[in-house]
Amino acid sequence: MARGRDRTEGRGLSMGWDQPEDSSPGSPVTQVPAPSAPAPSGPAPSGPGQRGAATSSPSVRRRRLLIALGAAAALVLALLVGLPRLGEEADGPEEVAQRFLQSLVDGDLDAVRSHASTAEDSSSAALTAEVLGAATDRVRGFEILDVVRDAGTATVTASLDSGTAQREVTMSLTATSAGAFSPVRWEIVPVELPEVQLSLPMGTERIEVNGIPLDVDDLAVTGNPDAPRATLQLLPGTYEFSVPVESTWLQSSTGTITVPPLLGTWRKPFDLMGHEMNDAGTQEVESLVDAALQVCLESTAEVPGQCPRGLGDGVGGWTPGSPLELRLEPVGDFLWIFSGTLADAPGGASEGGIPFAVEGFAYLLGSGDLRVELGLDRGFAMGYCVDAETGEVTGIGVVADPNDPADWDVCG
Repeated sequence: MARGRDRTEGRGLSMGWDQPEDSSPGSPVTQVPAPSAPAPSGPAPSGPGQRGAATSSPSVRRRRLLIALGAAAALVLALLVGLPRLGEEADGPEEVAQRFLQSLVDGDLDAVRSHASTAEDSSSAALTAEVLGAATDRVRGFEILDVVRDAGTATVTASLDSGTAQREVTMSLTATSAGAFSPVRWEIVPVELPEVQLSLPMGTERIEVNGIPLDVDDLAVTGNPDAPRATLQLLPGTYEFSVPVESTWLQSSTGTITVPPLLGTWRKPFDLMGHEMNDAGTQEVESLVDAALQVCLESTAEVPGQCPRGLGDGVGGWTPGSPLELRLEPVGDFLWIFSGTLADAPGGASEGGIPFAVEGFAYLLGSGDLRVELGLDRGFAMGYCVDAETGEVTGIGVVADPNDPADWDVCG
């Protein structure tokens, strides 16, 4: 069987350090010290089997220190530059709205246009310094009433004052930013401006707003050629509209409209009559009616055409030279209805006679001459006369026989 030995006792083996090679009995023994390991420079190992860390050179330590200091400095600089901009706001919604409303008061049309919305069927041709400068009842002050801010949006409510009226308006704004380190900018959502929709006389080439001429070709004209419409953007104020006319018998018809102090959807229809009879035209119509009545008086027919009843009967009737008081009412472009009574004369209404009345149509020919037709109880056909070069309507022509094509050549 296998033999074992007690391992509790034994002898050590010589490693050659504790005695010389010649260790025979009787030889002198020389003690050679065992080589010693260098003393560790770092802290002693903290546990069994651990070794001390190697020591870094001074240059390495300096390089690591410089890198750490540079990183810390960069972080501090980024915080100093970036943190203030994170919370920075160029201008709040109230300040942005104030600037816009102040431009409205000052009449700064460039600033107003930059925030105004546009539409295909409306024109900004009337937004000029000349037109606005001649307007009355303009916005002369405002007051911010309320500002409501939400996530990236704001609503500003203000009151506009024109001196004759006050209205509340509301503007919407949105916040934008180019990045986390860029300031927040508030911008106004495009604002709708008030509009006036003009019904123009057929063939109108230009109109005047507060005396300032505007070419119709520069306006957003819609509708049929015989019933054109032009829609104009305007700022709050009172404006005068007219159509310039060159005629011996006519003058421009003017109309006034007031745009209240507001912003937003507001479109007001407005019929623009191109012209009206002037004093010379009214006198000409009276002379033509006198001449037509003279023809009736001289007629030998039993019922002379459209001649009025009581003509020349001597009982409050008309006699040549009797003054007539006519009233003219426009019923279309270059067309009027006239009606009148005989000025009181011997045998007239004040003395128990029969009042004499006359009525009919008056119209302007394409040649520029006035014509009259007695009686309103008959119809007649007419056509518009248009300038071949400019397209401007110059008058109308009455067609005697609508079935005869030759009679439609009434404009010459």
